[in-house]
Amino acid sequence: MSAQITLRWLASVPVSCLHAAAALLRKQPLADPSVSAALAAPAERLQAALLEERVPSERFWSHVIPLAADIDGIRELAEVTLTKTVGRQEAAPRVRRFRDLLAELKEAFGAALPRLSEEWTTSIEPLRQRWNYQGPALLGGVVQRTEPGILVDAASVVLVYPALRGGGAAHLPYNLLHIEAQPVDPVPDLPEVVRLAWMLSLLNLDLPQYSEGVQPSRLATVAGLAMIPVTLAAAAEVQLARCDAEAIGLALKAWLAPPNEAEAWAGMLSQWWETYGALRPAWATALQALDRLLDGTRTGALG
Repeated sequence: MSAQITLRWLASVPVSCLHAAAALLRKQPLADPSVSAALAAPAERLQAALLEERVPSERFWSHVIPLAADIDGIRELAEVTLTKTVGRQEAAPRVRRFRDLLAELKEAFGAALPRLSEEWTTSIEPLRQRWNYQGPALLGGVVQRTEPGILVDAASVVLVYPALRGGGAAHLPYNLLHIEAQPVDPVPDLPEVVRLAWMLSLLNLDLPQYSEGVQPSRLATVAGLAMIPVTLAAAAEVQLARCDAEAIGLALKAWLAPPNEAEAWAGMLSQWWETYGALRPAWATALQALDRLLDGTRTGALG
């Protein structure tokens, strides 16, 4: 069984810059200390401005990163991001300040990596070629283990500078993901083509039919957790990865969970996956049960 998503592939220096800055603000160590040094001060100034202007930080970053894939102008990026974050009326007086802060961040990133745009022309091909060969079978396995309609029809895959040597995220409202372009798989037991399938599998889970019973603030986490064993099972079928408790724990640490949560979540997720496999409820019901498990209330039945 195979399935297709129409993919638009692109490489983006602006998204690379924002991806690296957001990682730095989350206290994740960047692979290149010189990039960390260049971005540290402008990233902190941007974060301080968000606090001073009472702009919700998490919401701001959730919009500015995917929007930067298609908005070239810094002023327009600041205006659209702020409008989506705090509304048009609140955005207007803040646009100039955030335009300047984003421009400063972009300039610092460009100075640290002056040849990045030249090197970007070949960064897409290795992963795209692997995806064309292995992706449809992986997606088919995902559908087989969930339900028809689980996948989006089309999505954007944005390749970014490997600031973390394994970073990336799915942006559900935008049907877009960003993933670091790397010459080798950062986790040998988890090929990047499998991680790409996992991120693509998340993009439709913000539809009301899946998300209504899940706490909105936790939807991305619940969706990400649920699709880990699903994707690993699809990968195991085509001999790209294993799907056992050890593999689930490895994927959690590499793809999703904060280090202090990964161990606790691994046991919970393995239990949920075993129960789901035995009962095979509707996918929305399964997501709601996983959301309850995250609260530590293990009383909700899947069936």
